[in-house]
Amino acid sequence: MEGIVKKPQYKIMHVIFNQCIRLNFSKALFTVFLFTIIETLLSMIPLSVAMNSASAPENAATAGSSSVLSVLFSFVLTLALCIVLFMMLYGMFCVTARMVQKQKVTVGWLFIALIKKDKKVLGASAIFTLYYTVLGFLAAYLFSYLTDKNIIPAGLGSGSLSSVMYFFAFAALVFVLAFIPFSFVHLILYYFKNAKVLGSFALSLRILWGQTLHFLGFVFYAAGTSLISLALLSVVLFLIPQNLGTSLGIFTMFLSILRLFEYYKVLSRILIAIPVYFFFTIGAIKLCRPEQASTAEGKDSEEEGASLNGEASSADVDDADGKGTSPNEDNASLNEDSADLNSENPAGETSAQGKK
Repeated sequence: MEGIVKKPQYKIMHVIFNQCIRLNFSKALFTVFLFTIIETLLSMIPLSVAMNSASAPENAATAGSSSVLSVLFSFVLTLALCIVLFMMLYGMFCVTARMVQKQKVTVGWLFIALIKKDKKVLGASAIFTLYYTVLGFLAAYLFSYLTDKNIIPAGLGSGSLSSVMYFFAFAALVFVLAFIPFSFVHLILYYFKNAKVLGSFALSLRILWGQTLHFLGFVFYAAGTSLISLALLSVVLFLIPQNLGTSLGIFTMFLSILRLFEYYKVLSRILIAIPVYFFFTIGAIKLCRPEQASTAEGKDSEEEGASLNGEASSADVDDADGKGTSPNEDNASLNEDSADLNSENPAGETSAQGKK
């Protein structure tokens, strides 16, 4: 890779993003829903093992040693399941990356790393698991310290969040912030076939160095009104008292379902926005003039049903800039035949050309 395109324009990226949303949003939404269901089911396994071990009858002489073994087994099992989930997260990024590339994609790509037993993805997933394990212990210690100093309240009375829920909210915030510098690791392993495991972490840091806020701005920009709706619904549900009548209880349940749907929408849009930004920063998607785009007509795609689409025409950008139609409308799409984005490119063959 010759260089990194720094801070690509939102209006250009949004053209590509909008087309991906129009063509594949329902498929992305279903894949995210499936991923979260599997994540929930897998997270219940260590808990059920620990509960079964705790409820099993024990001799007084062996109670101490067996409880230690039970905790240790649950911890190791949790680490193994975390590795599996990170390998599935790689598959999730493969799904959304192929959507950006206009390539054929099925839900089966969610399990591609597990099916192929990809050692690179396994190594990266193990690093992520170790990274988050250390962060988990640090977050617990920091939360305990902040609670002792009354910086974070342990509880705010009846009907408020408990200390445990405060901790999980705090840990989730720490985990999300810690993932940002390594947001492109899975995409690097997917796109650059010769990428090394540790090198993918270093390259992700290099790409986002100096433009993390710009990247987050595009992610929030892509989340759109769904993020605002999610925030408002969360605030409303937090403020509603817990002890309600039947009618208000049904209304609260309806708001909870609506919030869950908005959460899946936000997550789906973010997971599509990340590969859009990544492909722009490595120069795989670049702005071309209409006459340049016309020369690409007649090219066959490398995969049946796939259109390797990676370049937005200047006419589309004019539309996104307000000179024509809005990028949110259906006719604000990129040129169908101006594509040059190929997931099979080996490392080092991607041009870093692009417009800032």
